[in-house]
Amino acid sequence: MRLMTYNIQSGRDAFRKLDLSASEKTVREFAPDLLALNEVRMKTRDVGDVEQAKALAESLHMHFFFAKAINYNGGEYGVALLSKFPILHAEAIPVPSLPLFRRELRYEDRVLLKAELDVSGKSVFAFVSHFGLSNAERESATMLFEKEIAKIEGPAIFMGDLNMTPEDALIGRIKTHLTDLSENESFMTHHTLSLKDRIDYIFASRHFTLEKVFCPYSTASDHLPIVADVHITI
Repeated sequence: MRLMTYNIQSGRDAFRKLDLSASEKTVREFAPDLLALNEVRMKTRDVGDVEQAKALAESLHMHFFFAKAINYNGGEYGVALLSKFPILHAEAIPVPSLPLFRRELRYEDRVLLKAELDVSGKSVFAFVSHFGLSNAERESATMLFEKEIAKIEGPAIFMGDLNMTPEDALIGRIKTHLTDLSENESFMTHHTLSLKDRIDYIFASRHFTLEKVFCPYSTASDHLPIVADVHITI
């Protein structure tokens, strides 16, 4: 099974030119079975009323589920999961909003996408999220993820842009539940033109064995995707 996580910057490339087809080309080149997308816009005026998750899913012949984080510019903004496997159930779980006194600059309400997939007869849970820019936002999102992953005993995957480097204590908390598939790698994922940080992740439960993980270069977004080949062993 090939996994891929990609912050597509709402279809804008590394130079901020709107071109969703560039993101599609990058995804198509690596042909993931399961794709997590961050910064997805659905019918917002600034992207020409395109439903980005739906458009990519239809072009790539994949199932999809979009999870709205906020209403934005006449449409919706959030994260999405695209899958070659049937999606049995999916939900958008809002990250609890912070009280006003804890909201820092560029605060946004966030969402955790949770989906159950039928992978060759096995039930696999997939989570997708885009954590905030402040520690308070990320703390709230991490607590929600911990609550939801505790409910799952079988195979599980968590993908997304978490806006934290691997040394962050909250990444350590996530790693008590799942394995960071890029843990032994040195690649960076942001910003595409400078590559100073790794803030994008694919985590997987003990039910998966990693075959390879890599970070292909593309200027289709301000983030690079992470791609991981895994197989279910339990």
